[in-house]
Amino acid sequence: MIAGVITFLIFILGLSLGFVLDQKRVSWIEETSKKQELDYKSLQLQYLYLNTLENTKKSCDVLSSTLRSTLVTLSETLEDLESFKEETKLNKKEYRALLRKFTIENLNYWLFAEKSKKLCNVDAVSILYFFSRDYCKICPNQGIILSYFKNLFDEDILIFPIDTDLKENEPIISLIESVYDIESYPTIIIDETAYRRIVPKDEMGKIICKLYKTEHKDCEDYLE
Repeated sequence: MIAGVITFLIFILGLSLGFVLDQKRVSWIEETSKKQELDYKSLQLQYLYLNTLENTKKSCDVLSSTLRSTLVTLSETLEDLESFKEETKLNKKEYRALLRKFTIENLNYWLFAEKSKKLCNVDAVSILYFFSRDYCKICPNQGIILSYFKNLFDEDILIFPIDTDLKENEPIISLIESVYDIESYPTIIIDETAYRRIVPKDEMGKIICKLYKTEHKDCEDYLE
């Protein structure tokens, strides 16, 4: 009986500790999300201001730098959300709500990046990456390739992962899929072109490097 009571107390202690840790993760991610919302509003204001200027070169440099640094933070937060999914035992609803929120922010930044590239002639490549955790066992292979190029090109490549398992509750995902005729995963969109398959590393390197307006130092192996 004593052993049973001790086991029960240990179970309750572990459950309580898991709940506390989950709540701290949720609170931290929510605070990060609020900051990113403010960052996005700031970028929108900068963009509106630039549209009033005749000479935007110097200001465009500031906008480009701010956009890229903000996207790095967004990417890091999404990685934290991934680890949160693996570690959490509770708060599944909160997790999915947060993941949906960051998916919306990801698409906001993608649209903003496309507008900024046109206004400021930013020499960066944007990639939309559609994947499914539940229905695509090969998707992580494409994710590994994209991570390689993110590490290689750093801020000169903007990757926006879209979790299509959320589209039941987030209509914008289905809307974009209909525009690009996406019916299978993984699918990546590079410069308005859809690749509805896994794109191997060498092929992706050639696609990316041909899109840079100026010669990129890390493209030598892909443009031979």
